[in-house]
Amino acid sequence: MGVISLRLSLTISVVATLLSAVARYTVAQDLGRNALEESRSLHDRAWAIHQVPDRFATSGEASKHIFLNMPQFYLHSFVNRSGPVRELALALRDDVASFVTQTELGVLPLWEYVSNPASAVDGFLVVHEGAIAFEAYPSMQPSDKHIYFSVSKVFVSTAVALLEQRGLLDVNESIETYFPELEETGWDGVRVIDILDMSSGMDCPNAIGDMTSCFEQSWTAYGRPIGYDEDSSLENPLDYFAQIPAHRPAGQAFEYADINPLLLTLLVEELSGKTFDAFLKEEIWQQMGAESDAMLLTAANGRSATPLGMSSTLRDMARFGLLFTPSGRQKADPIISDETLTKIQFGGRPEIFEQGTYPNLFGGEQGIRNTYQWDHVTTEGDFFKDGVAGQGLYISPSRDLVIAFFGSWAEYQSWDEMPAVARQLAKSGLFSQ
Repeated sequence: MGVISLRLSLTISVVATLLSAVARYTVAQDLGRNALEESRSLHDRAWAIHQVPDRFATSGEASKHIFLNMPQFYLHSFVNRSGPVRELALALRDDVASFVTQTELGVLPLWEYVSNPASAVDGFLVVHEGAIAFEAYPSMQPSDKHIYFSVSKVFVSTAVALLEQRGLLDVNESIETYFPELEETGWDGVRVIDILDMSSGMDCPNAIGDMTSCFEQSWTAYGRPIGYDEDSSLENPLDYFAQIPAHRPAGQAFEYADINPLLLTLLVEELSGKTFDAFLKEEIWQQMGAESDAMLLTAANGRSATPLGMSSTLRDMARFGLLFTPSGRQKADPIISDETLTKIQFGGRPEIFEQGTYPNLFGGEQGIRNTYQWDHVTTEGDFFKDGVAGQGLYISPSRDLVIAFFGSWAEYQSWDEMPAVARQLAKSGLFSQ
């Protein structure tokens, strides 16, 4: 029985590996054979959708086409790579590919869930101890640059953290210390850390498509990334930001709002003397060993659409995540300091998270805090950033683990359960702690 059991186990392992490879390559190759007529039809559908106010509220193949081809619809700036590439060794693991997930699609091995069209996963990557343990691209090519949406926000908070590490700002200071024009406004007394933690208390909730809302008006003032020739922005967007009222004291509740990273982007530019895209390129992207250039959605006035606008390969998203793990912090002077990492892992405020209304992305388990634009921080110090329509970056420093994924709207604007799957993987015992 022992020999039979061993042979059965090996057979299952081999099948899982082969099916994982199928999930990675087969559909992506089919995409490359799209007929010209079909490709143009997709573009026409996507172009029509992109012109309505709620322009990202689409589904199926049209959404996938937009998410993988953002420069066809919007202005972008290049975030050029430079220097040595951080190599990611291939150490594909059968036990990760066959890990049993608990999802609304059923109890499925990871490879099967990821490759199921109903999950709407475009790409999925697990990096353990600096090596690739699992990789799948059901609906894209590995070299494609996919939109991050709100995962982009942690590049803003990381830029703020780098300035903090250099002593150029104190996150416990009020924002008017750096922008005097915000004195005696709703922002008066709001600390930088409250803005980083989405607890500024400002009455400017996200309200996509309502062109009269503070959300849409703040984007108009800042610079709206909606096309190649449309610009009704203000020379100084703080002129509008200063008019926004507070609706609760700062530091009281986690309230997700793009106004916070927009203001932090202006703060990075003010203190660094560089445009945000230049700072990102020189201080992060070119320092982390990126393999490819990234792109950053940009308004007609040149301002970077930082709350939603990064696009890159999935591997390069994971390389950014490695900056927060032991395998990516082996230099004597790592980009992310020990102090910054400790703040993210253990310095958040559970009380503002408890008062917030952010959805529980981990299924039956909730994070216990949020901070520095990371949406969920767990008891053991893992942290996660979510992006609309199925984007995500999960980092577990204690396990030396990075899980990165891209997705699209499935039909009826549903999207994948990968945040919960990522958390299940992290807690599975497959990765040392």
